Amino acid sequence: MLATVNNMPRLKIKRALQDIIEQDLGLALNVEQTQQGFSDDVVCWITGMNETYTRVRGGNAMQAECVIEMQLYSQIHETKIHEGICQIIQIQPDNPRFKDLGFSISDITPVASNTDYDDDSSDGGIVGTLSLKFSYLARF
Repeated sequence: MLATVNNMPRLKIKRALQDIIEQDLGLALNVEQTQQGFSDDVVCWITGMNETYTRVRGGNAMQAECVIEMQLYSQIHETKIHEGICQIIQIQPDNPRFKDLGFSISDITPVASNTDYDDDSSDGGIVGTLSLKFSYLARF
């Protein structure tokens, strides 16, 4: 992850998560989010982030939670999609890729997961979704 100044915590988490997904878990990552259709491989796509804050008394710190939503999709690999979801769910807050964020993640919790089957004859495929909640203390 590149060192950045004055970025929102969610962007730092997203970049570290992308490194984990691609380099540690070996899943293909659709970074540009422009790929059309499905692939024979399982491809992971981060589709959204939502960060909420509660001010901590007596300082500039905020108790923050960030929910990152992602999709894993493929034309044919239902089992690999679910294996990928399980691998992502098992990511721990003390993962070394999170050490340079400038704050500590206290908890990572899966919020929801879903599987959809697209039966369109031109695109047919399987889409697994996962939402992960990251809890941490952020300073602005």
